[in-house]
Amino acid sequence: MGKAVLKYIFAFCSLLLFISCGKISSDSTNDEVDYSDSKCWFEANQEGMNKKVDIFYVVPTCIWDYTDSLGQIQHNMDIFNTKQRQMVDPSIRLAKNVLSDSCNFFSPYYRQISMDSWLSLDTALIEKRFQLAYKDVVAAFRYYLNNYNQGRPFILAGHSQGAKAVIELLKHEITPEIYQHLVASYAIGYTITQEELDSYGGFYQFHFLFLA
Repeated sequence: MGKAVLKYIFAFCSLLLFISCGKISSDSTNDEVDYSDSKCWFEANQEGMNKKVDIFYVVPTCIWDYTDSLGQIQHNMDIFNTKQRQMVDPSIRLAKNVLSDSCNFFSPYYRQISMDSWLSLDTALIEKRFQLAYKDVVAAFRYYLNNYNQGRPFILAGHSQGAKAVIELLKHEITPEIYQHLVASYAIGYTITQEELDSYGGFYQFHFLFLA
């Protein structure tokens, strides 16, 4: 009788462990995204890219938290997930329709953080989760400069979370050499603080004032 009770308790605890594991919150993988893979870009066909100026566009927040195949709650986009791309693509397509008449349009898929993350209003949590998103944007931007840009003038643009990424690119990735090719920056729907203006002025000041 004692062994039967122990077996029942063990089975019950195992079930609880399984259920709780199914609700574990994960901050996604830290694997690198290979931006040489055309599937990591929105409509990556480079044919007809014959305009004199490029635009590098970072899409806003379009996804919500979701549960992956292991039962873990994820807070960053799975860029190869068809359903999530269907949530992101209309926003990119709208931007392309508005912005690409006179520019070659480049927009990477990146592991953007979820709307749930922003709605938490937890600044530390948002910044922690955003690191993975920004890591992807940096990788995409560097790949774009080294492989797609070919020395053309370019515009940086982003909306909401994408605007935050653009601001971070301006702060950390735009060297004096790259700056010579930067036409303008559009960071729409995100705040630039006075501290950022004070800390990252110098030869970027015009763009930061424009964004502010």
